[in-house]
Amino acid sequence: MIASSFVTAILLGFCGFFSYLNIASITQSIHLETPDDYRGRFGSLLTLGFTSIGPLMSFPIAYYTDYRGFEATIRDVTILFAIISFYLAYENFLRHPRNYETLK
Repeated sequence: MIASSFVTAILLGFCGFFSYLNIASITQSIHLETPDDYRGRFGSLLTLGFTSIGPLMSFPIAYYTDYRGFEATIRDVTILFAIISFYLAYENFLRHPRNYETLK
């Protein structure tokens, strides 16, 4: 259970910040591997995709909130997002290990 609204605000802030970083890294990765002729089109596609995720996911998340409750939904969605983000980062590391050689 979340202790206070202050802790909840901090956790949601972290979630929003890392989701922004996730979108930025996906955009950069796609633009690096896309030919010059298609970069603008990809930028438009990514913007359209990421701005429609919120409205499309509002119904399933609201339905899940009715079933589980507000606090449990925030916790579950945050944990799910973290697991998916770590998985995608790990997959990216396995596919492109040369990008991480500078971190050593």
